Amino acid sequence: MPPKLTDYELQRQQNIEANQALLQQLKLDQSATSIGFVPVATSSKPPKALKAKAQPRKSTGTKKRKRQSKGGSDDDDDSDSSGEEVIRRASTRRTRRRMVDPNETKEEREKREEEEEKRALEEEKKMKADAERARLASMPRHRTLELWEVVAEESEPESQADSEGETGRSQRRDISDAITDGGEPDIEAPPLTDDEGISVKMEGDEDEEMSNASPRKAFSSPVSQNKDNGVLSNRGKGPNERKLRSFLEDVTRSVYPRYGIRDISGKVDPEAEDKESNDKKSGKQKLKEDMKRMRVAAIAKVTDDRIYSMAYHPDKTKDLMFFGDKHGQLGIWDPHALSPKDLEADDEEEDDVRSRSKSKRKKKDRGQGQTWQLQLHWPATSKSSVSGVKFDPVNGHSVYTSSYDCSIRQTHFNTGQSDEIYALDDILISSFDFSQTGHELWISDTKGGITFLDLRADKHDARRWQLSENQKIGSISLNPTDGWSLLASCNDRSLKLWDTRQLLSMPIPTRSVSSSYDASGPIVEPYETEYDAVSDWLKGGKGKSPTKGKGRAGANGSDATLRGTWMHGYSVSSAYWDPSGTRILSTSYDNKLRGTLSLASLSLLCDATLSVWDLPRKYLLPEEPLKSFRPAVVLDHDCQTGRWLTVFKAQWSQNPEAYPYFSVGDMKHSLKLFAADGELLADLRDKEKITAVQAVTATHPAWTNRAGTGNASGKCIFWSGEKI
Repeated sequence: MPPKLTDYELQRQQNIEANQALLQQLKLDQSATSIGFVPVATSSKPPKALKAKAQPRKSTGTKKRKRQSKGGSDDDDDSDSSGEEVIRRASTRRTRRRMVDPNETKEEREKREEEEEKRALEEEKKMKADAERARLASMPRHRTLELWEVVAEESEPESQADSEGETGRSQRRDISDAITDGGEPDIEAPPLTDDEGISVKMEGDEDEEMSNASPRKAFSSPVSQNKDNGVLSNRGKGPNERKLRSFLEDVTRSVYPRYGIRDISGKVDPEAEDKESNDKKSGKQKLKEDMKRMRVAAIAKVTDDRIYSMAYHPDKTKDLMFFGDKHGQLGIWDPHALSPKDLEADDEEEDDVRSRSKSKRKKKDRGQGQTWQLQLHWPATSKSSVSGVKFDPVNGHSVYTSSYDCSIRQTHFNTGQSDEIYALDDILISSFDFSQTGHELWISDTKGGITFLDLRADKHDARRWQLSENQKIGSISLNPTDGWSLLASCNDRSLKLWDTRQLLSMPIPTRSVSSSYDASGPIVEPYETEYDAVSDWLKGGKGKSPTKGKGRAGANGSDATLRGTWMHGYSVSSAYWDPSGTRILSTSYDNKLRGTLSLASLSLLCDATLSVWDLPRKYLLPEEPLKSFRPAVVLDHDCQTGRWLTVFKAQWSQNPEAYPYFSVGDMKHSLKLFAADGELLADLRDKEKITAVQAVTATHPAWTNRAGTGNASGKCIFWSGEKI
């Protein structure tokens, strides 16, 4: 039974038939087909025919909907349009080729072809620039870096963006374009000005040799130096850079030596030693009283990623902390400084602030302090994790950072420059330590070797010893008193005490370098002493006597070079000397904290003990092996941090005037402070403010009631016994 049509549809059908009859009389019935129009099927055809005709167009992948007849409903089966479907045509604008006018003239065709060629060249240039940026982004930076290149600037409104910042960004774009074209950048930098606005002349010739050394160094910017004081003038690249430069220059106004009551010669003040030994009980009690008042004083997001390492600057007037994170970033935090939000609020309410009393100003919330982020190591991925942070042991005016990008960098506070002092090829650096003078570095790596680097000599003269058979040496620590007792903690469960004088007395091997080695390049291939050569030396080698004169023949190489070994239950994460050079603290995955404090160890590890204990001369002979190398204190501590947390490494306090104590994180989100004899001094926690494990810890080198911690999100805690 055919479907029943409505009055409207009947009238419409009559009109269509009348029009078709008129077109036939005028012989125009085929005119629509001749100009490209498809004839519309009339309703006289069954709905199935319409549907079958529409089916071949389903390949467009467009969404289809049913057409609802006028006055009907979706559930009306008698409607003639229930089977019809509307086909939406997909757009082909993106894939459509440019139409060419067949009647274009010769001049128009030449112009069109010229435009197409220019467009193709621009697209090719853009692709090359993207590929070059991707290549540079995956490569480490071995050149000297300026402060404005590494400091992270906060985004500012366009109305507040200064012209100098825009100029700097345009210069970097021009440099990128120059490199893409295969040439050298020829850009004139803006004149530099200091804080008083005095113009400073440019001296870019000194970087010409650096720019020609390698393509990566073409990014080096001209360096301007004030000849009067040698301080790099303020470039004015951004507010963060200017504030940080001023802040670091303020730090360099004082000298902060690493060794408190002991000078770099290793001598000990007898009065200070007597006071330390006689006031042990009172010193420990004072520590407990100071630490009981410690609370969470400030919290800040200092780095973008997980905290790997940290160091507390020895300035007594500040609480300045440096944090290294997972992606090569160095975060600087001053919890006492006003945060940018507070400074903005102060500017808006300047009149109101001036009218406040001093008591009200003290109650003002200073927020979380001031933070800066420096991208010192590159690329900004997990391949550049900062494994160690240490300050210059002589004056504290520069910071050294080691990274998994196989390099060590020195960042100067007075100039703001960051120099690479050492770089290896495909050997990750795990830790490093200074000699007493700060002129020598001992470096450990993840392939089981240690390296000696003299900062006064050519870095290509460095020496490396393979002390472990492909087992990572997680940390090393050089005795701050005698300068030659080196601790090495290894993944093979061993903690070993080495005599660096005996290692340096080993024959220098012939250098075997790769075909790509460049003696003037940034990558160092040190003189390598293989593991078999070290083993042979320990088995039958003769160690030289370090005493004055020729002396008698040295003892067995094993006794003179490897002074002591202690095997842990699992791999050893770290081992450190305390500031006096008489105690050792190790952390292991067997959930133990060990401290070496035996009488024999005290006598043999430090010549300065002669002023305290009257011991036989044979205990002090360096040729003799240690009589005992057993830990005196063993503490149970959960060190199973897992994959997503930084490994626990218990750290000694560097305060030489206080009773010796150390800090370590805890899986229960607390900071624990222990005395050297293993007594728990404080268990600091705050369940409301702290919800993460504080894996990395450090204490103030001058004050006993201040400490800092960091977690896996880059958030850091400042603990203090005083309100800020």
